[in-house]
Amino acid sequence: TTEIYPLSLHDALPICSGQRIVQVLGSLVFLATLASGALLARHNTRLGRGDRRGAARVALFLFFVEMLVWALGTHHVPEYWEINLLYMALAKAAYFAGLMWMLYLALEPLVRREWPRTLISWNRLISGRIGDSLAGAHVLIGAVVGTFITLLADVTMLANHGARGSTDFGNPFLPVLLGGRHAASQLLYSVDFAVSNSMSILFVLVVLRLMLRNTIVAAAASVLIWTLIVSGTGSGNIALNTLSGALGAALLILVLMRHGLLALVSSAFVFYVLSGFPVTTDLSSWYAGTSLLAPLVVLGLAGIGFRNA
Repeated sequence: TTEIYPLSLHDALPICSGQRIVQVLGSLVFLATLASGALLARHNTRLGRGDRRGAARVALFLFFVEMLVWALGTHHVPEYWEINLLYMALAKAAYFAGLMWMLYLALEPLVRREWPRTLISWNRLISGRIGDSLAGAHVLIGAVVGTFITLLADVTMLANHGARGSTDFGNPFLPVLLGGRHAASQLLYSVDFAVSNSMSILFVLVVLRLMLRNTIVAAAASVLIWTLIVSGTGSGNIALNTLSGALGAALLILVLMRHGLLALVSSAFVFYVLSGFPVTTDLSSWYAGTSLLAPLVVLGLAGIGFRNA
């Protein structure tokens, strides 16, 4: 059986000491989030706090999305090895869904106490109120911010003469050029990316707020952390990469604090779709059809948000 894995230039380049430090920082942030999230989720569960129904809905949704990503994006063959691939896909989907379930239980009581407006539109959406006006407004705002951050990353790359400001975020996902089901898999994976990263950003911000006892300082520290993680792996002009990464991180934190989790998820989704799909204005190109899918999805999302708002 043959598997196709997405490769980027980052996989082939040697890693310098600064990039290695940034990778260690990112790993430490992930491990700290995992450990503190588990402790907080256990504490909230023992006290009977937290929206367990909402956490279960999010976990089940992401589990099925992850399985669809595997089903559409993997090369399947009628052999016994296919069962092993299914086992690995189920394990990954279960781990991812369980991790998001744990983070949601850890987050929800704290966010409801510190920033209750952050989850209003999100809770309305996951409860089935898809046409809610506030949710539509936040989806539209997120689409605009996500598009701006994508343009910011592209301008940074042009100013760096083709070098990317970050080699861990915003890389084109080349398997989408293989056809429709691979493009659909990438769109679904963008949903996973948006939800998981948005919840991680919110979790880090809330924990910093509890530790530092000051919202502004916590927001600044959160921007600093994500700037280092995003721009620390890039190549080209370091100052330009840092400025671009800081501006993008600050916009995301501002959107989160001002409009809530749903707007942040929408921003992350739009950014990942626009940066993950190779886009061309040459309609005679052989991949023009796949290229048009990304802006059409973003326009459709923004249109639905505008209509509902």
